[in-house]
Amino acid sequence: SDMPGGKGGVDIYRIERKGDSAWSEPVNLGESINTEGNEMFPFYQESQGVLFFASNVHLGLGVFDIFVASERGEGEFVKVLNAGTPLNTRADDFALIVDKEMRKGYFSSNREGGKGDDDIYAFELLRPFTFGIMLKGTARDKKGNDLAGTKVILYDSEGNILETVITSET
Repeated sequence: SDMPGGKGGVDIYRIERKGDSAWSEPVNLGESINTEGNEMFPFYQESQGVLFFASNVHLGLGVFDIFVASERGEGEFVKVLNAGTPLNTRADDFALIVDKEMRKGYFSSNREGGKGDDDIYAFELLRPFTFGIMLKGTARDKKGNDLAGTKVILYDSEGNILETVITSET
C-alpha cells in the first residue's frame, strides 16, 4: 500500500484475519523490507517462513527484481537476499509464488523473448535458498513451563555475543 506513514512509495504490510469477516490493522514490515522506493507483489511461503517480494530499490539487476527474506519472528524479516539469476534479469521480474516444498513456482517478467509485455514463467528450484543457520527453540524453566519474555543470548566460541532475542508468548 502507499498509505500515509509508510517508508517510501509502496510498502508491504501484514494483516491477520480476526474471525469470519474482521481483519487486524495493517502493520508495516519495517525497514528491512521496505525502502524509500516501491516494494510490491508479496508472497509469504508459510511452511518455510519465507517472504518473496519485488523491489525497485534493494540492490538488483533490473528495475524490479525478486527478493527473498527469512522470517525471524512473527512478522519480522531479516536477511533480504536478491533471488539472483535466472529469476532476475535486467528487465522487470516480479510476483513470484512457490509451492509448499519451495521446489516449483511461477513469476512474471517483461524480459526479452516473451509473448507480450509481461509474461508468466514457470521455474524449478534446483537448490533451496539459504540464509545461514537458523536456530529455533523454546525457553523453559526446570519444571518444563514455557518462559515468555526471557532474554536469550547466543555466543560464539570466543564468548562474543552474536545475537540477543526476547522469547515470545509462544
